Order: sequence, then C-alpha cells, then structure tokens
Amino acid sequence: MPTVLGRFKTDAKLRKLQPPRKGKVYYKDEGSSGLYLSVSSRSLFAWELQLRGAGMRTIGYYHGSGEAMGLSQAREAAEEVRRRVKAGLAPYPDAVMFPDVWERYEARHVAKLAPRSQEIYRYLRRRIGNRWDRHHIRDIAPSDCQKLLDEVESAAAADKRSTSGGRAAVNNAHASLTAFFKRAWQWSLIDLSPLARIPKPHPMAVRDRVLEPREMVAIWDAAGDERYPYKQLVRFSMLVPLRIWSDVSTIRRRDVVDGRWRIRIQKTQVEQILELPELARAQLEDCPPIGDWFFTRTGEISNGSRGALRRRMTERAQIAPWTFHDFRTAFHTHCCELGAPFDLVDQIERPASRRKTAGGRHYDHSLRVEDKAELLEFWSDTVQGWRANKEAIRWGKKNKRQPIVL
Repeated sequence: MPTVLGRFKTDAKLRKLQPPRKGKVYYKDEGSSGLYLSVSSRSLFAWELQLRGAGMRTIGYYHGSGEAMGLSQAREAAEEVRRRVKAGLAPYPDAVMFPDVWERYEARHVAKLAPRSQEIYRYLRRRIGNRWDRHHIRDIAPSDCQKLLDEVESAAAADKRSTSGGRAAVNNAHASLTAFFKRAWQWSLIDLSPLARIPKPHPMAVRDRVLEPREMVAIWDAAGDERYPYKQLVRFSMLVPLRIWSDVSTIRRRDVVDGRWRIRIQKTQVEQILELPELARAQLEDCPPIGDWFFTRTGEISNGSRGALRRRMTERAQIAPWTFHDFRTAFHTHCCELGAPFDLVDQIERPASRRKTAGGRHYDHSLRVEDKAELLEFWSDTVQGWRANKEAIRWGKKNKRQPIVL
C-alpha cells in the first residue's frame, strides 16, 4: 500500500493540490476503495487503482497527460475494472499480454539490430523468464522493472569475467527495456512507460586511457609470447583498430581479397572496405588454414579466454591496467596528434554517409578507400617506428612529411 499524504472526497480539494518538489505523493479517494491520485514533481496527476495481489495500476490522468478524467469518471473507470476482474476478464478491454507484445517487438525490431544488441534482448527474456507471462503489458510497474535491473546488475557483478562490475550490463538492460516500452507506448498499448521514472543506472564510461608509445611496444612484444590465435589477433587489432571481439576476431577468409577487407561493422551494420597495411596482412598470413575464420574455429572467443589473455599480457608487459578497447583510443589520439585529419580517422569505422552533418548524412556516400589505406599504412609505420625507437613522422602529403620527436 502506498504512503498516503492526504485524503479527498470532492473535486474541490483536488483542484487545490500542488506537485511536490521531489518524487511522487499519493492522495486516497474516500469514496472509492483502492482509488488513489498520484501527484509527481513533473505535474503529472494520475489516477491509480490498487487491485488485490496486483499492485498499483494507472487507469487515467486527472491532469498533465492526455484527456483529463474527473473524479466521477475515475470512480466509474475503477468500478468497471473491478467488475472485469471479478468476472475473470482482463482489467482493461484493450489489455495485451506481455509475451505477445515482446514477440511482436522481436519480430519487427530486434531482428534488425546488430547481433550484440540481439543478444542483450535474448538475455533479458531469459532473465524475465515466466514472471511476466501472465501480466498484461499495462500491469508491469516501475518496481517490477527496477527489480529486474537490480538482478541483472547483481548477476553481472558476481561474474568474474565482468570488467565493469555490472555497470555496463545494467545500462544496456535499461536502454533495451526503455526502447521496448517506448514502442509499446507508440502502439497505444500503455499510457506511460514504467521506465519513465527510472533514470539511467550509471553514467557512460569515459574512454580516457591512452596507451603511450612505450606501452604499445610492450603489448606488441608481450603478444609475441602468445600462441595462435592470440599473437596474431592482438597484433592485427593494434594495426586495424576496430572492435576486437565483434569485428576483428570474426574476420572470415573469404572477406579478404587481395589485401582488401570487406566488413560489416556489427554495431552500426555499415559496410566498409579497408585496404590492409602490409604488416597487418602478414598477421593474417601467419594464421594456419584450419577453418573459415582467421582467428577462431567457430567465429567467437569466450569471455574467459579474453580476460585471461589480457591479464597474462598485462603481467608480461609490466604496464598499468588496460583494455583492448584502448587500441582504438590510442589510434584516434596519436593519429590526430600527428596531424591526421579527424574526419578521416573517424571514418575508419563509419563512412561519410554516417556523419552527423546534413551534407555528410544525405549527400556524401564516398568510402574513401585509398585515403583510409594511406592512414592505416601511416599508423602501421608509426607503430613500427616506436618498436625501432625512431622518431615519429607527422601526417602530410607524400614525400612532404616532417619528422618530430615524441
């Protein structure tokens, strides 16, 4: 039962109610059993009915959203809900069961997402299990969603393979559930998303770890002591800085023809063509021909293997803790510091048509294969220069690069 701040019998008292400074408060109707008016700090006045064994359910709004429902109308709506429940019917005439909405959402939207995003939704469905299978979509309350998010974070935090302590997992779950309930709202199945009152659990992680040249060299050398496929995989991902576990580790032999790698970035589902530098091709040639993929037999490397690999290399390289994602941060930072154009560096992952500017988004569909090939060769030369303890070369036109000392 909610904490009641006051009671009312007539509309006269309702018109005098003011929203609280923070949170939400409840007022009980003395003329209808189980009927409450919730008032939020966002000036949302909602009629909520408490059903036995089912918690609080919104049945309309007095003020702040949609068509206003007065006290007499709210009492009639509450009585209608009670009659339907007593007769064994759904509380609302247009109520739809949660499994039906989830199945519809999966077929229409989840199927179009990247594999990683699809896996998040499959994990959530397994975590939900059958606890919501007998719930109508309107019956899912914010407390139900909060309990689910808490379980996701606790499970991820207990997993020794997790590097974020569950923060990334619960953020992904929150974003996925928000998208699901937003679509249910657009389909007019609910009046308000239960996630509307639940903020994002944790702020976005800041990628502020930039590997220094000496650390890049130490990781390169540490990879040399690893067996196949880790030696070749780590070195290749240093030279071609895409997402190592979703893009690099899944590279197929048929996708590389004459040194050109045709790839579909899994996160954005955008196709790219990358001319691989000579040193990166050497890493692929060093892989034994044992399957369709270069770095794995099945197209996937387990989370446990990833964590163990990074811990071994950190200990061997004797550097501060790092992640494989730091290769991408180092590539962007060092290339820009050496004078490479930012828009070209940014297009290693996404073509010009994915820019945020109107011109780039609507008119520029160039892949800039030759320009990106020159950038990757420049990055490969920079890494090799660090290994040879030579001075770095600034970006510029061919035969016009000016040497500088890092």
